[in-house]
Amino acid sequence: MTTNEVGLRDALRSWAEPPFINRYDATPRRTQVAANKVMARLAELKPRRPSPYDLESLHERACMAADGDGILHSLAPGDLRRLPWVLFYPKTDSEEVRRAWLGNQPAVVLDYQEWLGQRRRTSPLVALLHELLRFYPADLPTFGDWLELLRRSVNGARSPALQQLDPDLFLRSGDRKVVARMVADRQADVEKLGLTPGLARCEFLRSGARKVMRATSQHIRSGKISREEIDGLLNVLELDDGLRFRNAEMYRETAEALLLPFAEKQDNNPLGMEKVCAWFVRRFGDPRLHAHGYRWRDVPDEARKIVVKWLVRGTFEQFFQLLQHTAYDRHWRYRQAFWKRYLQHNMVEEAWFVLGTRARTMLRRISNKESTWNNGTLAGAASDQSVLLMRIGGVTIAEWSHNGSCRIWCEENVSAPRLYDDDYARAQLVCNSADFVQPHHSSASGGWQSHVARQIKRYTGRTVATQEVHYDGTVYG
Repeated sequence: MTTNEVGLRDALRSWAEPPFINRYDATPRRTQVAANKVMARLAELKPRRPSPYDLESLHERACMAADGDGILHSLAPGDLRRLPWVLFYPKTDSEEVRRAWLGNQPAVVLDYQEWLGQRRRTSPLVALLHELLRFYPADLPTFGDWLELLRRSVNGARSPALQQLDPDLFLRSGDRKVVARMVADRQADVEKLGLTPGLARCEFLRSGARKVMRATSQHIRSGKISREEIDGLLNVLELDDGLRFRNAEMYRETAEALLLPFAEKQDNNPLGMEKVCAWFVRRFGDPRLHAHGYRWRDVPDEARKIVVKWLVRGTFEQFFQLLQHTAYDRHWRYRQAFWKRYLQHNMVEEAWFVLGTRARTMLRRISNKESTWNNGTLAGAASDQSVLLMRIGGVTIAEWSHNGSCRIWCEENVSAPRLYDDDYARAQLVCNSADFVQPHHSSASGGWQSHVARQIKRYTGRTVATQEVHYDGTVYG
């Protein structure tokens, strides 16, 4: 066999088929062009707002026209197309200024209706819809006229973007209906309604949210509330991992509607309370901490106390759950049973736990990932030590997780440890300034429990029924 033959055989064995080169464009070009046209038409609902300078100039010309021969005879076609941007201009809470708005003048409504009837343009309708929903001036005498003008104009429009709008947008009760639908269906966001993301915080939705919150408040009071209704409403009140409506008035109204009904309940944990309180702590912050105070500033104290009460119960539960992992059973089970009596009778007004480093790590491990419990840090003590600080009837109480004695400071004692600090030294919590110190002796027979209960009654006048029994059945009081 020749050398050339061997070379050819090897070459054929190593030969690979070259990649296929498509000389023809397989892209559905006509389909793509059609899709681009559809997207462009659907994007018509995204209006182009004039610059602040242009707005001011346009507003001045429109006011002069309205005071003269009317907008139809005095404004240029370009100004008429952009007129919706200054109908409710400037944005203000002043009643005097709002009464002077161009949109509050019946003659302007009639003239603009005539102009729109002669021209079926999309951009003026989109701008009018945007501004009407953004301001939603339902208190204006002309408000219903503008809604009816929009309804008629949109029904006669050729734009696919306008035709897909929710018809409830043009009803007097549309704000409530739309938000109620968003509560019932979490997928019904502003884009599904045919609106632009720029209206996600508009007054239309704010107005509807107020009405739906009032209805939900009544449902909580009557006991006809469902978890689904609460979850849906809280979902509507959120946006982009924060609050949808961000002003002091809405903070107050939300707290009044969703928290005050629970103040009337005898049950310590009525349906929905835990979900609502956890949401307020996550979105408003811990009402006990000064750093989180600005959203709670205008909230009624009665509503704030509902969340504090829930936090107290949660602090107790977390503290004694933590002790199961960091302390001896002979310590924590008696203390849990004793203090739980005061908690069940709503005598514990405030609670704050202070943790050593190991105890704090353990808390993170055993807590729910969405847990929002705050706590102080303990220095100068064993890392697994914990302290529960409480306030009952004005007195401050420190209860330790291990061998530390229970200490009580009277209301007048300026040396009492403050609740809600970030850092605590062991010396602060074991100092000689306490008005009463009780080691935990004779737990099984109710020894230390009886002494502490008597001191609480002495300082505060508060006590629990003597027939209530201790962990092992021993009666004490």
